[in-house]
Amino acid sequence: MERDINEDQKEYLREIFKYNDVEEVEVKINEQQKEHEERFEKFIDQYHTRHEEIFYE
Repeated sequence: MERDINEDQKEYLREIFKYNDVEEVEVKINEQQKEHEERFEKFIDQYHTRHEEIFYE
């Protein structure tokens, strides 16, 4: 899993450095941050669902 994250980070940095405009870089960073937040929320939802399946059934 850690390797995948590192590969994602490398790809993200490659993508960012394609842009010269600071505003475009900020937009890209915000998009990436939003994506990470959504993935984290999904992970937490799955964790809670699984936790409920294990302990409450």
